[in-house]
Amino acid sequence: MARLHVILVFFKKFIAQKGDRFGSIRRRCEENLDQVITLLRWKIITKSKACYFDGIPRIALITVNFSTTRYLKLMLLTLCEQAGLSMIYRIIIVDNDSRDGGQIFLRNLAKNIGCIELIENNYFTSHARGLRIGFSNLEKIEADCTQEKTNLLLFCDTDIIFLNPKTLLDITNSLIESNAALAGELRYDLYPYPEAQASFFLLRRDCYLNPNVVPFVNHGAPAYWMQRSLWKSGFHLENFPGNHGGYILHRGRSSIHATLKYNRGSSYSTVHNHLPHYMGVPGGDKIWKSIEEK
Repeated sequence: MARLHVILVFFKKFIAQKGDRFGSIRRRCEENLDQVITLLRWKIITKSKACYFDGIPRIALITVNFSTTRYLKLMLLTLCEQAGLSMIYRIIIVDNDSRDGGQIFLRNLAKNIGCIELIENNYFTSHARGLRIGFSNLEKIEADCTQEKTNLLLFCDTDIIFLNPKTLLDITNSLIESNAALAGELRYDLYPYPEAQASFFLLRRDCYLNPNVVPFVNHGAPAYWMQRSLWKSGFHLENFPGNHGGYILHRGRSSIHATLKYNRGSSYSTVHNHLPHYMGVPGGDKIWKSIEEK
């Protein structure tokens, strides 16, 4: 019996290793396919025209939800406490086939709050594709809009909480005063060009629509190629210490953890690191818990 137990344990480890390897290969193939298709479309399809940024901030917040409605609710609640809330003209929520029962809440939210637009996908897509869909729908919504278009894009993950009531004011002022295309917490040690995580940054809409600027792509850092193209095009990216400046707190890995619970068929469910990281903020777990328990 003891020998049989050892054999079974070895067999399970072998299967798990093979599954992890297959999942890694599958994720890489999905990334490469998305990158090729996205870049081809970007080169072929004519870009929309956006008015030059006039210095008067009109923000569209774009977020992608996959069975993280619990965190999305907290993000929206803390957003409502922002002193600069009046700058938010639209909130675009892209729901990627959530399975946590949040659709009813999201539909009621969009029905009762005029600035919220809900886009429902009936199948799970990558974060990058969700962000592209969010922006594409913003373009459609505002195509025939008689009011002024939004001119700033705030990309914000569902598992973000706003800690400082001046976050919107300060990140907007940081972008405007530095004449930057983008303001976000830049990382300098991972890639040849500094980049801000796709989880939270503010971007000028006219800069994103620049013909030389690449859209989001399925990648370990979905916004990196786009930000690299901004650097290469001569745009300035301003470092705004969102997490480490006490403005926001990003829990992290929430969508990956959700795939383990709700969609084990997704390649994301084979990612080992699914625990929250709180962006390395000291005591981040305690800060998050204290906000969540309020």
